[in-house]
Amino acid sequence: MLKVNVNEIPKELKSINQWIAWKANYLPETNRIDKLPKNPLTGGNASVINSNTLATFEDAVKGMERFDFTGIGIVLTLDTGLVGIDVDHCYNDGKLTSEALEIGKECQSYTELSPSGTGLRIFAYGVLPEGRRKKNNVEMYNQGRFLTVTGHRIGKSTEVQARQEAIQRVHTKHLADAVKIVPPRRTFNSFICNTNSQGVIAKIEKSKHADKFKSLMSGDTTGFESHSSADLGLCAILAYWSDRNSNIIDEIFRSSGLMRDKWNRKTGSSTYGQMTVKKVV
Repeated sequence: MLKVNVNEIPKELKSINQWIAWKANYLPETNRIDKLPKNPLTGGNASVINSNTLATFEDAVKGMERFDFTGIGIVLTLDTGLVGIDVDHCYNDGKLTSEALEIGKECQSYTELSPSGTGLRIFAYGVLPEGRRKKNNVEMYNQGRFLTVTGHRIGKSTEVQARQEAIQRVHTKHLADAVKIVPPRRTFNSFICNTNSQGVIAKIEKSKHADKFKSLMSGDTTGFESHSSADLGLCAILAYWSDRNSNIIDEIFRSSGLMRDKWNRKTGSSTYGQMTVKKVV
């Protein structure tokens, strides 16, 4: 396993306080290494869904050294706006496979070697398309997992870049299923009384979503894992009843009790709010 090169890790990643450590566990029956997530503050187990087991970058490095763990990793959530792209078994004797070269050239964002030294990891800002997350040697993730970080940079880019179009193209080429002919999606305009905000709100208040909508509009996040999950919950209701009208979703959300400065926070070339709306749409 490669030792972590702290100095080469981009400041954009270091500033995210969602780090853990990990310990290598060899599985002889499958001849592979399992990466066990570890809490760098206590030495116990960590979980990507338990924020109490996450730490700052500095504490993760200290914990890795203190408990003699193998490495460190960052937990991906939608809040971060990060997409991680893995290309496995692609680096040997200082040479990349043609597939890895093509993906790296497409993304042109911070790229490093995997802990084994045989794979590639690319970090970029963007929204990951719906669908498959793994196919053959290529994987793409943006939430619900931790990604190891080694700092063994490969390529010229020293920073994490906003690469939405590249993320879309890589996903379409390497992960997407064959295109299927499907009927047009149902439109809800026929039973939305108006295509303006007040009309949409009026219709929601008479629907099965009324109670949940009222609660979220008041800023109540009860029942949701996090404030960000509640944001998605409200936007999902608004997307349904506005026929996926991004402007109406944004307008109504801004009038809700969930609205906070984070909504306008820049993440790459987009904002947290724009990315949330795009996700539900």
